[in-house]
Amino acid sequence: MTRKKMPGPKAGPKAAPASHSEFAQLLRAQTRELARRLNARGLWLGTAESCTGGLISALCTSLPGSSNWFRGAAVTYSNDLKTRLLGVTPDMLEEHGAVSLPVSGQMALGALELLQADLSVAVSGIAGPGGGSPQKPVGTVCISWACKGLNTAQTDATPKDAGPNKFDRLGLLAPEYYLPWPEGQFTVQYLPQGILLASRQCVFAPFALHGDYACDSPAISEQAGRGAVRLLTCASALAGLLGLLELPLGGLYQ
Repeated sequence: MTRKKMPGPKAGPKAAPASHSEFAQLLRAQTRELARRLNARGLWLGTAESCTGGLISALCTSLPGSSNWFRGAAVTYSNDLKTRLLGVTPDMLEEHGAVSLPVSGQMALGALELLQADLSVAVSGIAGPGGGSPQKPVGTVCISWACKGLNTAQTDATPKDAGPNKFDRLGLLAPEYYLPWPEGQFTVQYLPQGILLASRQCVFAPFALHGDYACDSPAISEQAGRGAVRLLTCASALAGLLGLLELPLGGLYQ
């Protein structure tokens, strides 16, 4: 197993969308492009969601023909379902907490097996307004991506072009799919049987998207912040999947 850590990429020339309506446009564009790439390769996607509560799978199934590339979703909001369905151990939850890279990583691997998918994405986070701590403030999100069929020999031989550096750029060659990341921990692991597991932990500002919510009500402000974290998480999860599909993959991906 190879494990690499690196800082998050710097923001590119395009800033993150500033409002929910702009994010809706980004999410639709990402989902359409994801469907195109999965269809072109004959691949199946599965999701494991906690803080997003099924929003990623809802985006996928909103497209006609999604039954040709989307296997299903495990919405494991509770810890016991993370354990029962996705193989997250109680010891892992006790040591690291539900919002952690080990847990989101196991969720992604568990989704591959449970849903019999070729690719998976898993998310766990603190959308707020409560639940944060000094170590994990509101807006902390862990996202993991997993795929089968990685040509590890080719990847390890040319890591600068084919390995985590390219994935870290998210493979977003077209600017309309780009989403800048905040700083955070990023890991890539090459597991047996040609499985790649990539994970990122970062903190999204919970009130980053406020343009559609010009209101003095604290309740609405809190809800807007919670919605912002969930939207940022969905867009980031989809962006990572698009990046994954840019890797030089063998086996299933020939």
